Amino acid sequence: MAGYRAWQTKFGRQVKKGEKGIKIITPMKVTETKEVTLVDPVTHKIRRDADGRPLKELRDVTIPRFRVATVFDISQTEGKELPVPEVHPLTGTVTGYEDMLEAICRYSPVPIAIEPVDGENVNGYYHHVEKRIAVKEGLSEAQTIKTALHEVTHALLHDRDKLQKEGIQKDPHAREIEAESVAYTVSQAFGLDTSDYTFGYVASWSRSLELQELKQAMDIIRRTSAVMIDGIRGHLHDLNLEHLLEEPDLAVRIDAILRENDWYGYTDGVEDPVENISNLRESLEKGRTGEIREYLEEVARREDRPSLAALAEDTLRKVPEPKPLDVQLGQIRFYAAENMTLPVAGQYLETASLQDAKRAYEAMPAGEKRGIGAILYDDASQRDVPLLIGGRMQEHILENGLFQKEGNLQGAFRDLDRMMHPAPARKTPEHTMGKGEISR
Repeated sequence: MAGYRAWQTKFGRQVKKGEKGIKIITPMKVTETKEVTLVDPVTHKIRRDADGRPLKELRDVTIPRFRVATVFDISQTEGKELPVPEVHPLTGTVTGYEDMLEAICRYSPVPIAIEPVDGENVNGYYHHVEKRIAVKEGLSEAQTIKTALHEVTHALLHDRDKLQKEGIQKDPHAREIEAESVAYTVSQAFGLDTSDYTFGYVASWSRSLELQELKQAMDIIRRTSAVMIDGIRGHLHDLNLEHLLEEPDLAVRIDAILRENDWYGYTDGVEDPVENISNLRESLEKGRTGEIREYLEEVARREDRPSLAALAEDTLRKVPEPKPLDVQLGQIRFYAAENMTLPVAGQYLETASLQDAKRAYEAMPAGEKRGIGAILYDDASQRDVPLLIGGRMQEHILENGLFQKEGNLQGAFRDLDRMMHPAPARKTPEHTMGKGEISR
């Protein structure tokens, strides 16, 4: 298939009069500049500067996108005979090769092994009897990934027993076109261009298929690719979390857990991940770990994300209990919090008095608050008790038996309430004229 002008300029053929084009979704590449964290190519650990902060740099990243295009099948054209396309083996390395291959293996419905494979032009196969996949050893990283995806597609769509059970008969040419096209689409989604191999391969198998068969294959390719991309991406997320089990910096771990547990909340509440990690590191150093531990306990109970729960549980074991505050009675601290939507993220602005905390809270422009702002109370016995969240007083917490005897906390609520709702100024009473008085 090709576009109208491509048939003319590249192949010397003309679309027949009256033929209608076929609408397809075709991939396109868009280059964007993004800030990426540098990772050591040997240890796969985050590279850091002298202060322990992750090193970052701007890179041009190719983002796969799709658009609608109109094409015509060769049967809709006439003119010169088409040359037989060549199939070029893929060369080169793949960024994150080990994780990508492991993610494919986890997604595959059958085991995958890298092993010797007979045949000069055979890179792998799906064994219908033993229910396993073999990928030829010695291939380049790019070819190995592409071949693994090709054979996984065969295992998913073309298992002999499954097709027989469902009463489906599929042409070998259609099977190869589906497997290779899915492998190409999935590879593109993860930044691997396999066109040097795929285009020639698909062209060699598609010559004998009718237009209707190709349309059916395209629908299967689209649906299978979308599901496979989501599945492999999920396994890559899990692998990233598993790698974090080796990360010694607890602040980096907790930041990743925040992002994975609530991506939308993280992006709304965290403006600068580096700053957020710094804030987390400071909280850990000062022993302000109460809310961090509560958050990790909550995430560790997630049954739908076992890798995330395992990371949270392991991190929780390493996060120390909150340090006792050696504060004398009356030495109370107040904080203006940037973000109560995602409690562990953001920054607490420590102030000397409740009045200062109120000023700091009101000084934060509404458009710059990351989440819902708050004013909090902190003393030797009670820590980070919210007095005000999003402009609403929180007196209802005094109904909790834990706080009923906290005179200082009750006093803080009263003082803040007076600041938020000052009594109107008393007016000087006007002199009322008595009966018989004359206004002058």
